[in-house]
Amino acid sequence: MVDVIDGAEVRKAIGVNVRRLRKAKKLTQEQLAEKVGISPVHMNRIEQGHSSPSAEVLFAISDELGVEADKLRQVPVSTA
Repeated sequence: MVDVIDGAEVRKAIGVNVRRLRKAKKLTQEQLAEKVGISPVHMNRIEQGHSSPSAEVLFAISDELGVEADKLRQVPVSTA
């Protein structure tokens, strides 16, 4: 049986992953937003899990961060 995750969980996962990878690349939200062609406010909403990026934006972010787009959608595994 496959677990189904809802849209809010996917948005949160994308946000967590984008933030983690952006910080690892030492980029600000503003820098990444400019590179992918969106506003810093939109980037902030993506990282906070309040907004889902379009497919085009998701692929642009993944390209800038050097990962496959599917990696951004993966729910982080808790190590607690």
